Amino acid sequence: MKLKNVFLMGSMAVMGIAFTSCSKDLSYDYEAADNKVKAEYEANFVKKYGEINPNQTWDFATMRPTVSLGASVSAAPTRGTVVGNPKMTKGSDIIIEGSVIDWVTENLKAGDNNYVKGSPFYMEVPNNKFHIVPIFQGQASYYWQLCMHVDAEEINDIVIWEKNDILFKNSESETEYQKPTTDGMTHKKTKSVYEVKSHTYTFENYPTEATMYFYLRVWSNEGTYNNWKTNPNNKSYAPRILTSLDYQMLALKGLQVPEALKAEGYTEENVTFIGCEDTEITKTADRDYEDLVFMMYGKPVPPIKHVDEETISSGKRYMMEDLGATGDFDFNDIVVDVVQEYKVQNYYYIYPNGQKKFDHQEIVEGSLKQVAVIRAMGGTRDFTLTIGNTSWTKSDYFDKKEMLNTGLNGEIKENAVLAKFDVTGWVPDDNNISLSVERQGTNQGFYTIKFPKKGKAPMIIATDITPILPWMFEKESVPTDWFTE
Repeated sequence: MKLKNVFLMGSMAVMGIAFTSCSKDLSYDYEAADNKVKAEYEANFVKKYGEINPNQTWDFATMRPTVSLGASVSAAPTRGTVVGNPKMTKGSDIIIEGSVIDWVTENLKAGDNNYVKGSPFYMEVPNNKFHIVPIFQGQASYYWQLCMHVDAEEINDIVIWEKNDILFKNSESETEYQKPTTDGMTHKKTKSVYEVKSHTYTFENYPTEATMYFYLRVWSNEGTYNNWKTNPNNKSYAPRILTSLDYQMLALKGLQVPEALKAEGYTEENVTFIGCEDTEITKTADRDYEDLVFMMYGKPVPPIKHVDEETISSGKRYMMEDLGATGDFDFNDIVVDVVQEYKVQNYYYIYPNGQKKFDHQEIVEGSLKQVAVIRAMGGTRDFTLTIGNTSWTKSDYFDKKEMLNTGLNGEIKENAVLAKFDVTGWVPDDNNISLSVERQGTNQGFYTIKFPKKGKAPMIIATDITPILPWMFEKESVPTDWFTE
């Protein structure tokens, strides 16, 4: 596989290798010996691949991220301060034409999993008044109340609407609006139902930018609800609480703005539709989100926001020569993959037509994790590998002369895990990785190989991990087209 086109030219450069001495024999000139070895290596590299362009770098990795999506998450609540007198008032009736109801019954079919028809969300109070209008009641036998919570001191939760209350239908055979029956079935769309009439509820003077959310109080039936009203401290009558923060409600995609609101100058940017599920989605819910549909509008409408959490993973493969031999360029003396993983939260605004507009991204604090996996060791000298702030020494875990996963048995296992350890302080752009290698002989000290500078003959190269680029078999030099055009 070709990693990168390289144009080789210019004069032979001096390699950037730092050497340290640990020998007791201070009369021996280790620096001269090391210089001789590196000169042989560099001469052989140029002979094999051609002279090196002074601008050539040896990091061929693109660090393409792998992204895995997590569940949608709720943003941290923002507490508001009350200014003025927050209040909800019931306003005039509004007519919702049949085409809007058609969309609900055709797209939120009872019993279907309609989760993809909308987006989870959280909300903030706008700096203007806004309005809520219930427009549709589904088939469920449960009894419920729609409530609103604003995260601010001295503001009590508000009951906006109860099932079967103030929502009417009209049909071709009737001249008056009729109230739905208790089971809600009469509000299921039929050929004769063509519009509904409902009251508007207006909210004003709530603390701007405070977190707000909706929730349902749900009882098994209307009888249990009535018992709760007279015996609110009896736990057997207590309702279940299902909130928009727990994905029990979706900001729906695709609903049109009713004609009555268009006449008042409202557009898609001012109107949002929300579908509700009255059974816990983590249990036996059908997730049809048609048990209650209500409309919210304002100039602007309370901003619907959505947060996706992603895990982003990216990494590099480092292939290394340890100078045990100066004539082969198999780059398999150490092969190590270094991967970093972290979580981000992507914040979006959700528009009533279902489109998402990206707002900003935040890295989840404390989520960064870096891991190194050694895949092959083709050298016979001891070494200490340092990645960022972390060091790993071969002889602590293996016989230093042992050669592993370099094809000596006729096979290379590309996913082999010879060692795996956590890393801290690795900076991918800096390639802050180095190798301290034992010199030939006893007590001769170590020399350190660092990631090569631009234009220097490499003893370490960096590549992508995926797609998998296998390293070479022992004593088999990497192909010329790794480095040349």
